[in-house]
Amino acid sequence: MTAGLRVVPLSGDLVARWDACAAAWDTAWFWQTTTWIAWATAIAGDAFVSGQSFVLVNSAGDIVGLCPLNIEVRGGERTFAFLGAPTPAPAFDPALTQAERDLAAAFYVETVTSIARAEHVTYGSLKMPFTGVLSASHAPVNPWLAHGYFDLPYLTQIVDLRKPESALWSDMRKGHRSDIKKASHRAVAHLWDASTLTDEILAQYRALHAKDAGRVTRSHTTFDMMAGWIRQGNAVLAEARADGQPVAFAVIICYKAGAFYASGCRDPERMDVPGSHLVQWEAMRWLKQRGCALYDVGLQWSGPQWFYAPSPKEVSIAAYKRGFGGQNAPLVTAERFYSAGTMTKMFAARVEAFVAATGLDG
Repeated sequence: MTAGLRVVPLSGDLVARWDACAAAWDTAWFWQTTTWIAWATAIAGDAFVSGQSFVLVNSAGDIVGLCPLNIEVRGGERTFAFLGAPTPAPAFDPALTQAERDLAAAFYVETVTSIARAEHVTYGSLKMPFTGVLSASHAPVNPWLAHGYFDLPYLTQIVDLRKPESALWSDMRKGHRSDIKKASHRAVAHLWDASTLTDEILAQYRALHAKDAGRVTRSHTTFDMMAGWIRQGNAVLAEARADGQPVAFAVIICYKAGAFYASGCRDPERMDVPGSHLVQWEAMRWLKQRGCALYDVGLQWSGPQWFYAPSPKEVSIAAYKRGFGGQNAPLVTAERFYSAGTMTKMFAARVEAFVAATGLDG
């Protein structure tokens, strides 16, 4: 069924070819680049077990599939994951026919299953890129269900930056607009990109990140890697500054026509200035001016789902993000179990958490 395809593990010799494919294929986004693989590996810390990423190569020696894959220990079990979250789904050469793509997907599943068996992995999940979802003529179908995966109906919030700026403004929650106006009277926004980012600004971002968290939560290396994204033109650091000091930062990944809100922090001693609101609005304007079409502000929760019971904080964060406008969109995600015991344990825990969160009785 998959004759002619072979697996080549990711190595230093393949990095340039891999990333050239990711840049050229409309089926790939930043999640499918070696830059993101390296970041997830570095920031996972002790949870990281091994990198298993590979490419699919056809009989002519051409790369036809990019397949990110890391093994992490989560909840005491070996899983396929990126920072405890779903693995980026493989990206296939858009020149493949649908039949060829189906064969490549089947070969990917066979390969990952074999790795799971050899490495004692019990569980894995994967997610598709969000770009293009709003322009689809119909609701996206989860293609991994045909390969033995279960559907995880995650939602994210997408702001369509192709709208006029006036429409983006009016689409925002009234309270957010008020906070942006308030912040703009007391703070100034800066967008630090490849041509303007300095080591001083980066140091101030690291310091505020630690202050907001109450401790240093990431290594100096991971901040340097993030700065590398910006200097490569794949991200921007948005800042709000009041009284000569930063009060909020946000890192936004910008790749092709899509953007993603990756990280944010604010000064807990300057809550009188809604700097995070100003940062998001000015970032949206900056992205729009540079031709970005879609901005994913993050996962959405309004309450417990059968597969996950979000904390009150997660529900609050999701509501905050919805306040910047846009609409819910499917984040196509799928999971697969490689151990009956793990599946039984995980589903039992989900049912227990869901029932507890919904307050059902009887």
